[in-house]
Amino acid sequence: MIVHVGEMHLFRLPEGDDLLQALVAHCRGAGIEAAWVHAIGAVRAPVIGAYDFATGRYRRVALEGDWELLSLSGNVSLAEGHDGPFAHLHVLLGDHEGGVRGGHLFAAEVRVAEVGLLALRGGAPQRVPQANGLLLWPLAGEEGG
Repeated sequence: MIVHVGEMHLFRLPEGDDLLQALVAHCRGAGIEAAWVHAIGAVRAPVIGAYDFATGRYRRVALEGDWELLSLSGNVSLAEGHDGPFAHLHVLLGDHEGGVRGGHLFAAEVRVAEVGLLALRGGAPQRVPQANGLLLWPLAGEEGG
């Protein structure tokens, strides 16, 4: 799939919002179905995790307190079984002693979040369920890939 670079959205999310839900809401409101996302800031009570290929499930970890949002990166596309934009985000989080945790982002309350979202035009990849249980884009050369 070939897409074209659209406009760059630079904005700050409101404190107290769920970061993932707020990003999806921004995309819905702006008519964005495909984008690259990056953000920095701080979050409270993040829920992160990693996919366990042996069980076919994500292992989630709920972290307490405030964390530096050292880096959030990911993408927005469409996904089978989801209505509208679907955000797939990974984070690196820093604690107050210089330790770092990271993984797939499931939820986090915004303390501060400055976001750069590069909208893409010309179609959005469609995530579809795979044999391993993940919702993934088509392989390069496949329909939509």
